[in-house]
Amino acid sequence: MPIVVTRSPLRLLVYVLLAIPAVMLAVDMNLSHRFFPLPEGNEVVTGSSVAPDGEIHYQTGRHLTAQGAAQQRRALAAGAVLLVGGLGSMGWAMRELLWPKVLLRADSAQLTLRIGSRGEPLASFPWPSIVELRSGIIDDDGEDVPVLSVRFSDDVMMLHDPAGAMVEGRWVHLFSEDWSPPAHELVPLLEHMRRVSTPANDDS
Repeated sequence: MPIVVTRSPLRLLVYVLLAIPAVMLAVDMNLSHRFFPLPEGNEVVTGSSVAPDGEIHYQTGRHLTAQGAAQQRRALAAGAVLLVGGLGSMGWAMRELLWPKVLLRADSAQLTLRIGSRGEPLASFPWPSIVELRSGIIDDDGEDVPVLSVRFSDDVMMLHDPAGAMVEGRWVHLFSEDWSPPAHELVPLLEHMRRVSTPANDDS
């Protein structure tokens, strides 16, 4: 039975839940102002009208001070960033939820990984080319990241600077923080599949 890995639906839902307040804040900063204060300004008379009974009605408008104009420019810039980022994150997460992208697939013949230059192409490796699989934690720019580590029988020349992975000689460390199922649950299954598929190459 093939093993298929996609992104964790729970993590994707978290992205959606985080994106919603970002979009709402962007709208509030520039339109509704229910929680975000209005830019500094003063009410000024902009016109007047005379009612049939002769009473004069004045129309007023808000005139921004210099400080208020600067506040408005900052709010517009921040709101645009929040709106684009929130909608982008929400759209990406919803697409992944509705049409899950396969990140890893394993069957009796090969291990297939999504590790192209942009994480898009699926690269397949026959089991005899794989020596060992492990799960663990590595440091990625000061952050501890869970990984699935795959050791190949030869240097993986085609995997220089892959997306979502790190190459160290014959080891390829696949970043697995958003995988479902997680790497530590996959390793026993993948190792069993590798050993059954390549008993003659078992290095134990």
